[in-house]
Amino acid sequence: MNNILPHDRDEPALLVDESRLPLDHPVSITMARALSDTLMLWRLCLSARCQRNGRCKGDPQECLAIGGALLSDDVFNGGIVFIQAQAEGLSFDDVWAQSPDELAAFGEWARRIECNPARRR
Repeated sequence: MNNILPHDRDEPALLVDESRLPLDHPVSITMARALSDTLMLWRLCLSARCQRNGRCKGDPQECLAIGGALLSDDVFNGGIVFIQAQAEGLSFDDVWAQSPDELAAFGEWARRIECNPARRR
């Protein structure tokens, strides 16, 4: 089971390295927060703090466990692929050639969630 992600999914190597850090390590927290923010899970969050700031400001592991469960595998994995591509400095064309379904699903999710204004408390 991956320490960063809440589900048994086909995660890219960046996030499933067997030498991974504990959940409370700053790098683990940063990676989880980056994925949560990339997936825009703060828009689904009930926390006023996350809503006000337009990003995950709570426990990103909890956010991924709850919010990530609402997403399809393709959308979730598309977010992972997006972050991994950025970390590796890959071009969009290279990433698209490797993971077109995941990126298309992630792109559609991003378009739909961004079209809906966030709840403000």
